[in-house]
Amino acid sequence: MVINWDHADSSKDAAGALVRAAQYVRMSTEHQKYSTDNQSAVIRLYAAKRGFEIVRTYADEGKSGLKLAGRDALKQLLSDIENRDADYAAVLVYDVSRWGRFQDPDEAAAIELMCKRAGIQVHYCAEQFENDGSIGSSIIKTVKRAMAGEYSRELSVKVFAGQSHLIRLGYRQGGPAGFGLRRLLVDEDGVPKGELGRGEHKSITTDRVILVPGPTEERLLRAVESGMMPISVAVDIAEAEDGDVQSALQSAYESKQLRGRKLIAARRLVETRRRRGKAMRNEQQKPKRPLSSESLVRAYEEETARKRALIRRSEAAKARLTFITEALRTLIDDEEFYALIEDEALDNLPANLAERIPELAVHG
Repeated sequence: MVINWDHADSSKDAAGALVRAAQYVRMSTEHQKYSTDNQSAVIRLYAAKRGFEIVRTYADEGKSGLKLAGRDALKQLLSDIENRDADYAAVLVYDVSRWGRFQDPDEAAAIELMCKRAGIQVHYCAEQFENDGSIGSSIIKTVKRAMAGEYSRELSVKVFAGQSHLIRLGYRQGGPAGFGLRRLLVDEDGVPKGELGRGEHKSITTDRVILVPGPTEERLLRAVESGMMPISVAVDIAEAEDGDVQSALQSAYESKQLRGRKLIAARRLVETRRRRGKAMRNEQQKPKRPLSSESLVRAYEEETARKRALIRRSEAAKARLTFITEALRTLIDDEEFYALIEDEALDNLPANLAERIPELAVHG
């Protein structure tokens, strides 16, 4: 059935007064063509033609229609209807999909059924059929609910494919930049437009975001976290002047005191630091002290010695744990001993030990 908004409607009550109605509007994003203002305009035109007076508005702006969670306005509408607090006789909705693009079409049908059971009629203002309960309207609504869910599924597939393609091209797809990195906004030709601050986003669809190195001092910390550089060496580099750092690294390389990946990483950081400056440098720090190749190597050797001591302690703990495990395994094989500790409620072991002694499962 096709709606004819030009004919007089019988929605007015016996006294000719307008019928009180509520409107529900929803949009999932601010860029959507079905904005709440556009929906309200269509609903108001429908209400004027059909003799309704809109007395209440429920609006979910920027809310996904995939599920009910987070849609406070719709929850309030259903609560008002269920608790008999609704002071209106009809609910006006833009179209069938505004209830939601549920993956189960029965969820949208359940919302309309709740309204009807409370004596509140649902009107779809932009649909080309009358929601009069006829077989035709019921079939069309069922199809449209299924189409709404299918649209959401297809859109998810397309969005995922598009984002995957942009990631393969090297563009950032949301989320904050990692430590030591910054987000740079570029146009469609890759020309930089500016660095994005915390909470800032691109506004032009064709623009893209890439990651670029951040302040050098942050990269020093990142090198420490990744194990590429001892923290004491990073501190020395951060506090020294550029010329001192370069001379110290060059002397260490020529004397073969410090070589390998760690030296390469340090030289790269120092070079970047020289080009970009010390963005995180504290102007109130203590006076500089000259950095020599000997102090740089000494700091590295101290850090290496600390890590070796840590490894030795770890190996000693592992040996003690092995000894304890073997001793307990021997004792548990003794039935009388196991019965004794069981009687004393001492048959529980820490999980790490229990995992190493499968014999406990046999006794248990």
